[in-house]
Amino acid sequence: MDIKVLGSTQNTKSTLLTNNLEAAIHQLDINLTYESIKDLAAMNQYGVFEIPALVINDEIKTKGRIPSVEEVKELILALP
Repeated sequence: MDIKVLGSTQNTKSTLLTNNLEAAIHQLDINLTYESIKDLAAMNQYGVFEIPALVINDEIKTKGRIPSVEEVKELILALP
């Protein structure tokens, strides 16, 4: 499973998304890692112009908003 958080360290929403992702991983008690993408050019490769964004297996799951911990857990559990 490939998880990426697209956002800026200067953006509070990006930090909140990262926190919710970490909480979801902890609550699910699974061993997952994720990558934080902060480079604008790298974010543009995904066609994301609204941050933060959550990308799982190269599919944009959320953008421009902060999904709850429960929503993040559902997105992770829905994957094969």
